[in-house]
Amino acid sequence: MYEGVEAQSEFKLRRLHLYRDGAAMLEYSGLIATRQARFQMTLPRQAIGQGVHVRIDDREKLVNYLVHEVETESGQALRQFTELLLANVGQVVTIEAFEGRESVGYNGELMPMHPHAEVVYLRTGNAVEAIPISTIVHVTGGKGFQTMRTVREKEWALSVFMVSDYNELPLTVLVPATGFESDARYLLDFDKEKPEMSLDLSLLSPMALDEVDVLFYNHAYQAREVSSFTSQAAFRLAGASMKAGARTNYQVLASEVPLALTDEVVVPAWEPGDQALSSKTTGKRYLSLTNNSQMDWFSNAIDERKGLSLGRIPGVLPEIPKKATARMEYGPSPYILTDNARLVKVKKRAIDLNGMKYDSYLYIGRIEIRNTSREAGRVRIIKHCVPDSRRNYWFANQFFDLKDKTKQEVTQLEYEVKVEANDVAFYSYRYELLLPSAD
Repeated sequence: MYEGVEAQSEFKLRRLHLYRDGAAMLEYSGLIATRQARFQMTLPRQAIGQGVHVRIDDREKLVNYLVHEVETESGQALRQFTELLLANVGQVVTIEAFEGRESVGYNGELMPMHPHAEVVYLRTGNAVEAIPISTIVHVTGGKGFQTMRTVREKEWALSVFMVSDYNELPLTVLVPATGFESDARYLLDFDKEKPEMSLDLSLLSPMALDEVDVLFYNHAYQAREVSSFTSQAAFRLAGASMKAGARTNYQVLASEVPLALTDEVVVPAWEPGDQALSSKTTGKRYLSLTNNSQMDWFSNAIDERKGLSLGRIPGVLPEIPKKATARMEYGPSPYILTDNARLVKVKKRAIDLNGMKYDSYLYIGRIEIRNTSREAGRVRIIKHCVPDSRRNYWFANQFFDLKDKTKQEVTQLEYEVKVEANDVAFYSYRYELLLPSAD
């Protein structure tokens, strides 16, 4: 396969690089220990003639390379009478055929025939004999009797021309290829002591691979990046062997997955003038996944295996870089919140601030948290204590002037409440509001 380095085993296919868009790159590397100024290798059938890159570790070495077509001839044995007869059309042959219980011999020139013909025609003098091919037992004679068929094939070859001292030269050849397929799915296992996530990888190779490292990149192939090639792969397989045309399955990782289920319920603010004494609301559920593995989790479908269910998780995992966390909306929360609130004016006193007079109001409420699930959990409540649309409200015990503040600074309180399964919890709260006095 490699001209001039047939005894050199260090140069071989070492890596297969797979990209998100289905592109593939074959990486050949090793030491070239040859005294010839030209190194040539035949590219595999799956190779693409354009986009081949050759790199040498020593920048002082000069190298030039060329990808060109090479036409080869090979002989194939003829295994059927039809193939044998087709290869010897125009030759004078002797054919022995069985007719009934006797064999009959014919001698003459083979006439042209169709590849799927069932009868062969033989010119004998001024007559033409028709002989069924199924009755032929012997074919003899002929001038230059053809028993082989010549097949011409074109294939790509790489020629590397080296200048100066090139003995023990580290050489890397990157060859784009087609026909490789990769499918991956995640399996999230809840039946372990801690949830585990594994990546089941299915690879289809059009060529045989022996002890090759497979690297998958979570982005599309870009030709301009190949010349400065780096191995920042989403995952790697070391020493993978695959048969040509056969699908091979691997389990890439088994990693603990910290799951954080967050139920968030936002309770709207009660504003003066609102006649409703209570408001009901339901929240959203979020699932946080932390990628504590050494590879990137890329967007793909998730299969669940579990006994105790958390509910149907999102069907597609988001892309999560290693050591990062993703937060997904998980579905409706099983908690229903009822906010019983009232605003009571405290008539016994008024407050003067910065030369202005304010009436004091007491905001009193109780939140009822009802768990409709069969499992205990925690609900995170975000309570708006100051209306967003009223800038002249103050949160009494902090004296924040909302006119100079952003609403994120003072407009909500957050707390978390633990609720048992099929249970109801109550949370009482109270705080003071100051409104500009009408007096």
